Amino acid sequence: MPHLRSSPALRGVAALALTLICAPLVAQPVRLANGARTIRAHGPELLDLNSASRDAIAAINGIGQLYADKIVAGRPYKARSELVQRDIIPVSLYLRIKHQLIAMPPEVPATESGEVNDVSTAGRLDINTASRDELTELKGIGLLYADKIIAGRPFKATIELVGRRVLPPAAFDQIKDRIVATRGAAPTN
Repeated sequence: MPHLRSSPALRGVAALALTLICAPLVAQPVRLANGARTIRAHGPELLDLNSASRDAIAAINGIGQLYADKIVAGRPYKARSELVQRDIIPVSLYLRIKHQLIAMPPEVPATESGEVNDVSTAGRLDINTASRDELTELKGIGLLYADKIIAGRPFKATIELVGRRVLPPAAFDQIKDRIVATRGAAPTN
């Protein structure tokens, strides 16, 4: 009786199985003509939540224009599961479409020397280091919200103000362009 471990047919099947399992793991991001990023691998194309156009998102079966608008308004995303965590789409819809989505980190502009360009944070108030008085100067932020921000420090990203229920989405929308969350340690006030 032939030995199965040395069978060329068995080795061929094992190599094919390994290729099918590992190929999606080494897929590379691709930039589309409209500027959106996607991942191409075996199976369906994955659409990036942070860069896809409203129309590309709406074209996914079950999304439609209403949910596409909510998804675009909720950017940036660190994970596709934030769509449910932040009540942007219902769980039932998320479970049907999650295999088509990915949340790739936003690209950070770099200078010619390769250094990260930090122009986007210039003139913004750092929520991890701002005093209570500085926070209350922001439109829509009173003493209660300022105290909640200070108590919730440190923040890795400004969107955590909504995700951790420190601020309601309406208050966050008023200040999101005027704040930043640096990665440094929060001061002890």
